Amino acid sequence: MEIPQFDRKRAKTEHLALTTLGNDAQVHIASFLGAKGIACLGQTCGHFGMGRVGTDGQMMSLVEDLAGQVINDSVTTDYENSVLVGGSKVKMLRELELMRSPLYFDQLIGSAYAIRYSQPEDKSKITLLTPQDFRYATAISNHEMKAGRHYVTFHMTEVEGRFNDIECGVVRPIKDWDNKGLQDFDPMCFSMNQHKYRKLLLAEKTDEWGDDLHCCSYYSLEGKCYFANWNDEDKDEGDEWDGDEWDGMEPARLVDGFALGLLLDLDAGTLSVFKDGRKLGLMKEGLTGAYCWYVNRYVHSSSGKCSINVKRGMPPETNDS
Repeated sequence: MEIPQFDRKRAKTEHLALTTLGNDAQVHIASFLGAKGIACLGQTCGHFGMGRVGTDGQMMSLVEDLAGQVINDSVTTDYENSVLVGGSKVKMLRELELMRSPLYFDQLIGSAYAIRYSQPEDKSKITLLTPQDFRYATAISNHEMKAGRHYVTFHMTEVEGRFNDIECGVVRPIKDWDNKGLQDFDPMCFSMNQHKYRKLLLAEKTDEWGDDLHCCSYYSLEGKCYFANWNDEDKDEGDEWDGDEWDGMEPARLVDGFALGLLLDLDAGTLSVFKDGRKLGLMKEGLTGAYCWYVNRYVHSSSGKCSINVKRGMPPETNDS
């Protein structure tokens, strides 16, 4: 009896196409892909990128429809819904994923002798060091805040020497400034040697930026509020402006275990300050558009050192209006 030979050249493997699955199965699989995976699916497969009538009766791509259904199937809280910005469902899903993930410092800008991650595998904690010369060091968080109320705490540990001043606040989202090789950077751009960065920062502007309050921070040494409009080319340290005072203003003594809290309310356009959980007051009004959390310090050989851990929290209730 002749045994039939297996022809490898003619053999074809039958693959299970994702497009043949039912809607529930596609949504279930999409929930494991995440926002980035779903976006890639639309770019690599024409079927998922084509327009169609979605589950809500509107024309959209299958990718958008899947992302929307993943959001709807997630157990979103009232708070999560309050900070999700409308528009692309894929972007909303990405925003939801970030809200559920630990906050961390995405960019460290400055000399490695002045700022670094405390542990390479943990980007939520940085250490500010004491270089031999004078430098600005800046850390910017990964999360862009565009709507709703957001609360963060900056926890101070391993404080050594004369570490008594730091700036913590919000800045417009800027991309890849940690890859520019800058050894000295302050987003306020107030000092004369920082003016050159204003136009470069403005080149990053998007429609999500809002008005011209580009950077705002609490200065721990005096408790004052500093802020910047990068369009204002004439404003600099020669103007003798030394920050704004505000109701409830207090300095902060930076010691081990100290926690500085900031509440950004983009519904009201305000930034409030908390010390160890106690509210000091509303520091600044007029904040609109997208922001990221940031930390900045002017470091030098006698400035001491400190580690700072950033952590997202539930916004406390306030009586601000």
